Amino acid sequence: MSRFTVLLIDDEPTILAALGRLLRMNDIGVVSANDAEQGLAMLQANAAAIDVMICDYDLPGMDGAEFLHHAKLRWPSIPRVLLTGKADLPAIARGVNEGEIARLLFKPWNPALLSNEIIQVVEMTPRQVKVGDTPGRAVDQELRTALTNNNELRLFFQPQVNFATGKVVAVEALVRWQHPQRGLLMPDQFIAIAERTGTIRPLSRWVLESAMQHTVAWLRQGIDLPVWVNLSTWDLEDENLPEVIAELLARTGAAPSSLRVELTEGALTIEPQRAIKVLGGLRELGLEIAIDDFGTGYSSLARLADLPVDLLKLDKMFIHALATSPGGATLVRSMIDLGHSLGLHIVAEGVEDTATWARLQEMGCDLAQGYLVSRPLPAEKLLLWLANWRAGPASQPSAVSDQPSAA
Repeated sequence: MSRFTVLLIDDEPTILAALGRLLRMNDIGVVSANDAEQGLAMLQANAAAIDVMICDYDLPGMDGAEFLHHAKLRWPSIPRVLLTGKADLPAIARGVNEGEIARLLFKPWNPALLSNEIIQVVEMTPRQVKVGDTPGRAVDQELRTALTNNNELRLFFQPQVNFATGKVVAVEALVRWQHPQRGLLMPDQFIAIAERTGTIRPLSRWVLESAMQHTVAWLRQGIDLPVWVNLSTWDLEDENLPEVIAELLARTGAAPSSLRVELTEGALTIEPQRAIKVLGGLRELGLEIAIDDFGTGYSSLARLADLPVDLLKLDKMFIHALATSPGGATLVRSMIDLGHSLGLHIVAEGVEDTATWARLQEMGCDLAQGYLVSRPLPAEKLLLWLANWRAGPASQPSAVSDQPSAA
């Protein structure tokens, strides 16, 4: 029996045959479709039997990115992989950022790596929860209730490590929802609903205050570890956000230097002047600011030098392309050089193997974040991980296991 089953969608019979043969050799079951409409029909008929879907970008009619958008809406628990040789990178990057694309694979693929990539996608994606079975309104109401129950919402933290020294310099806070009936829910299973309904604002306040409380508790133990918190477009539309954060800092006793905020480039395109005003207020509080998923919102590149930001986070789509596309390596190097020319630090997201670590280190990237360093961890496991990391020769990439850390 196969370990799991992949739905392959490509209009080229030779590609389908080659991919299918390669995956079956690695004990992976395969079903195939020739276009997006056929793929949707197969999912409609038997989605429960599909563990991951791999779709070519260049399809007749509905393209691969659009197919994966529809697939996420209807079957959010099935991981989605896009296979491409040439495509509209901004459109694909938006799909990555929206959670519609779990992994981007470039043609021609590396046969030695492809199966491992697919296995990683399956193993790292929670499959026990299917929130799509619950109407969005009900999920939103349950989320509002969870915001008053500290036992349901919790923060996980993913470390950021300095390439040159191996020192852990900060962590990113990632919210999880321990639902009483549906188990542990990941952000892409409720954040979009919260953004549609406006619940994202009280959720962001909860994340901000919880992150501050953790930094205060860590500091009492002698651990000075700043936390990055993601802000949504909704948050940046609130001109009172600096005052709200100032009040939370005073209430929790957290230092402004312990809290850092990040936002996507897209958040600056809705009402850019208001967003920049809000960011200026946050900077006056003493907060560091990062642009997340950098490289996916090209409209903001011309304004980058004028933004009150300290750090750029390179989107994982480009980091994954390092190993599969010469053009990807050139693009990553150019973005690192651009950031440094503006006096900004650079974080590479999605660092998952030692070869990528070495390549980015050679390019002069400042910080690494990804499964090679650690998966997101609950607070109690983070402190244990931190003690183990600091005890070892972590400044060398060879000191980091290629196996993802236990969550």
